[in-house]
Amino acid sequence: MRTFFKDDSKHSIRNGIIDFSESLHYYSDLDQEKMKNIIASSRIHGWRKTIFEEFSDNKFLLDIISDESRADWQYLLPLDHNSIALDIGAGWGTISIPLARNIKHVVALDGTIDRLEFLALRALQDKIENITVVHADVFQHPFKKEQFDIVSFNGVLEWVGVGDDADPMQKQLEALKIAYGLLKKGGYLYIGIENAQGLKYFLGEPDDHTNIKYISYLDREEANSLSQKHNMRPYKTYTYSKEGYHNLLKNAGFDEIEYYYPRPDYKKIEMLQNLGDSNVSDFVVESIRNTKPNDSINERVNDLEKVLNDYGNLEPFPASYSIVARKETDK
Repeated sequence: MRTFFKDDSKHSIRNGIIDFSESLHYYSDLDQEKMKNIIASSRIHGWRKTIFEEFSDNKFLLDIISDESRADWQYLLPLDHNSIALDIGAGWGTISIPLARNIKHVVALDGTIDRLEFLALRALQDKIENITVVHADVFQHPFKKEQFDIVSFNGVLEWVGVGDDADPMQKQLEALKIAYGLLKKGGYLYIGIENAQGLKYFLGEPDDHTNIKYISYLDREEANSLSQKHNMRPYKTYTYSKEGYHNLLKNAGFDEIEYYYPRPDYKKIEMLQNLGDSNVSDFVVESIRNTKPNDSINERVNDLEKVLNDYGNLEPFPASYSIVARKETDK
């Protein structure tokens, strides 16, 4: 789909990937050798057989790769057979593939070529033809402006400041402004991301990105010192409260913003609760209330969420947010 790209964009094509970058940057849930073995096995045995055999004892990673409920936020949006999406940080394809089943076309972008090789292979084996797989840096992207109906950052926005000397918040704002420019008028931005003030962190669950307790509650300077001490690297994976995300999106140009609680987490969506609704649905309340109590952090979180739901004060405290923002039709 050459029409997506700027006329002067230089690229090569290999293994089903349109390559605009010479970067050898590698990021994945697996080390690179393991990743290459997964790709090789998937070519012979199929990606599903390979993944389910390799990760039968690692349900978390198995879900990350194969559970398409991660893309169920798409049903919040008025997408149809004419819609075109850009999935930034497409990874294993767990967002891109289910999106492609329901809309006209998906452009899957990632900065790691190995992940894109798996994604392209997965699309081929699943007979998904309306997908374009692109190796590029979002900050040096090859796309024309205002051509996407949806831009997705699922588990990505917190990472865009890593590996750069610039302030992480400024990189995140820059990425959001890029997304704003790529959206058609009236188009939608989706963000799946952790809540810095989530109850699970308050109760002692380590931060998902640094594995350090309570770091998201500290100011940035203190958090940076703690990360340097424990991880020997600066603190770059910024997450925010609802207010913080709201300010970022407003500064990027978005006005129409809605917040949802993806239970239990944006990585595995079993239900989506609109946090703007003053009346919590009976189904959500009862699902939380009927969770069997024990002493684990997850169950204590459930107990607190039940109380907060009953009093209508859950909005600031969910584990993560599904955020939908719209570009105005008159801009």
